[in-house]
Amino acid sequence: MKKFNFPERLGLPDVTVIDNSYSNELFRTRNWRKSLFIAVLISLCSGSLFAQKGYHRSQKIELKKGWNAVYLEVDPEDPDPGQFVKGTPIDIVATLFVRRSTAQFSSDPEANLLREEGWAVWYAETRPDSFLSDLAAVSGGRAYLIHSVSDFILNVEAPSSTWSNVSWKSNSYNFVGFSVKDRAGPTFKQFFDPSKSHRDSPIYRLKDGKWVRVEEKSSESIRSGEAFWIYCKGSSKYGGPLEVSTGSSYQGMVIGTGGGNFTLRNLTDHPVSTSLSQIVPSGKGQPMDFALRVLDGPEDPIRTEPIAFPSGNWEKDLLVLEPEQAITVPF
Repeated sequence: MKKFNFPERLGLPDVTVIDNSYSNELFRTRNWRKSLFIAVLISLCSGSLFAQKGYHRSQKIELKKGWNAVYLEVDPEDPDPGQFVKGTPIDIVATLFVRRSTAQFSSDPEANLLREEGWAVWYAETRPDSFLSDLAAVSGGRAYLIHSVSDFILNVEAPSSTWSNVSWKSNSYNFVGFSVKDRAGPTFKQFFDPSKSHRDSPIYRLKDGKWVRVEEKSSESIRSGEAFWIYCKGSSKYGGPLEVSTGSSYQGMVIGTGGGNFTLRNLTDHPVSTSLSQIVPSGKGQPMDFALRVLDGPEDPIRTEPIAFPSGNWEKDLLVLEPEQAITVPF
């Protein structure tokens, strides 16, 4: 039995882990569909085309009185924490940065623990401990602990974050979240089954201010905008059951005069539907004709499929990918 507790400054409940092993139920859903929406936003600058900013969207976050585990999917226009929570009952915002130590929790209640252990925290100016604030900016693609003095619905209108890749800390608990559908999202089993580093790992989600272990991964779904703890066994670059590869070190696409492409691969054991969206800042644009390359395995091209993209803003269904099948989309 191992007991973990959060730093005293946060006032969060302790977590006691009795057994780190899982006995997952056998559960298969052959007809589950996951849609991928990729926004291609292209700006002309210095003679080259590149993905400059994400498109604006609204993220609705339902906060309960007390602590909330939130995954922020957008980049606030003003990253200052005080401006981010202005006009809301939020009085504490905390996030965990990657640390050198593998320990994700600590029993040491010293006042400077958060800084040493990788936490950054913002306290409202109305609080007596506001002078301890050390969180300088709120950015998207991150998991946060947010404390609210009352129930509140927070609507954040901002560009979708381009910094959504998870930097997994190996052999350690990670505080993470993922962009999934608002309704009927994947179960924890569906989402993490393709990853050997996560499929049997313990997961904790925040319920009524307490960290509760997810016991039924095959029936409990990942929620949009929710953050949770999950153990990563060994090293991993896993980002979800639909793998997106751009062949670039950037977390996004950089498109030059020679064009580019990205590849979508289905890592699950069931079919996955895909779609593509284009959002043009001017609302205009040129129609385009492309040929999708369909791959039936790693580096194994089997056929091409013609596809026409209209001008302006659009959303278009691509192909239904069978298990381990992939498509390469050129630009």
